Amino acid sequence: MKQLLIILCVAFQICILAYMAIDREHLLATGKTVVLLSAPIDPRDVMRGDYIRLDCDISKIPMWKTEGSLRYQQEGYRSSATLYTVLKTDENGVSSLDYATNEKPDEDILFLKGSFKPSRYSNARYIDIKYGIEKYFVEQGSGKAIENRRGTSGSIQTPLRIDLAVGSKGEAAIKGFEWNRLGIGLTRLIEKGEPMSNPEGITLKIMLQNVSEQTLGIVDLPFYNSFILKPAHRCSQDWKPNIMPALQTPTDDDVIILQPGQFTSFIFDLSDPRWFIMKDGSPVSTGSLDWMEMFRIVYQPPNSQQCNHLKRASIIWHGALPSRSFHGAGYID
Repeated sequence: MKQLLIILCVAFQICILAYMAIDREHLLATGKTVVLLSAPIDPRDVMRGDYIRLDCDISKIPMWKTEGSLRYQQEGYRSSATLYTVLKTDENGVSSLDYATNEKPDEDILFLKGSFKPSRYSNARYIDIKYGIEKYFVEQGSGKAIENRRGTSGSIQTPLRIDLAVGSKGEAAIKGFEWNRLGIGLTRLIEKGEPMSNPEGITLKIMLQNVSEQTLGIVDLPFYNSFILKPAHRCSQDWKPNIMPALQTPTDDDVIILQPGQFTSFIFDLSDPRWFIMKDGSPVSTGSLDWMEMFRIVYQPPNSQQCNHLKRASIIWHGALPSRSFHGAGYID
């Protein structure tokens, strides 16, 4: 009898594993294809064995990006509670966070089903959600090469474009990935005698590099209008820039051509009111805020329709590419 029970238990486990495998293959074959862009992260912990850890903007959701009763529920989250992340898709076919809710959306809305995972700051500033797509196994022995190509915190980091198959109930599985064609790096420039912590605002250098094998074009609008300051997930609220990028029609002179491997740099003086945020109706430096108030500078050029009159329109990169997060007084994540 004991031997029979063992056999039945093993058979039951095999059936469960077989069902999971078949269910995943069905999802990969029939699910809607959704593309996510991974956020630049410190890659020291990215590789463990032969899989990569994926970290997108849907993994850590600020409370000001929640809706329904989830927005007002600051305490009492239950580990593994079901949550839903609604996505928005841009003209380039890349999806990103719209909002999260604990109320199931209608099936005609694009969303992912996830579960709440407590962390140190969950319930206060942001919530961690897991979707079962945080690890992607790769070919044996290729992990280190992927880690090296992704870059380090002090160099150019290349995001991943992750292809998902998403079912009607929000379940998701990874189909594959490809490298983004444009990489981004962020460093601080320190003048002699400048304090390490400067509440008036530090100076940053952002580098954009063509990490593809084809020629790329980027659009550098006058007065930094191809860039926007955005709050990171740790921020307590959806801070608004003091000056929003102006709507401008790009010219051929605004286009910078980057050959494979070539990069260009931009300097951002955060003590300039151009990079202040609005607080209580007045512009203030991001360096004057609480240290948890972290920001990103996002390269966001005009879309393809706005660029279709340009001579090199066909090679221009379009999308939104965020930098690493930073505090205006000097800390870089």
